[in-house]
Amino acid sequence: MKLTALFLIFLSLNLSASVYSQNTRFTVDLNGKTVREVFQFIEQESEFRFFYNDEFSYIDKVVDMNVKDENVEQILEKLF
Repeated sequence: MKLTALFLIFLSLNLSASVYSQNTRFTVDLNGKTVREVFQFIEQESEFRFFYNDEFSYIDKVVDMNVKDENVEQILEKLF
């Protein structure tokens, strides 16, 4: 019984997280910013948090991000 209750709680939390990530849309217009600054922008505008290694060489690469009304998955695909 306890295992079933635990499983149901885990399942409901997982579903709510995936719905939020699919429905949350961003308009990002950042030119000459680093990948780190793009991550910080998304974190400030949403409930998303990014974890990365500071030694990752790509994190300080300067990028231009101009997207309108796209979800985080689409933004990350364009970013990388």
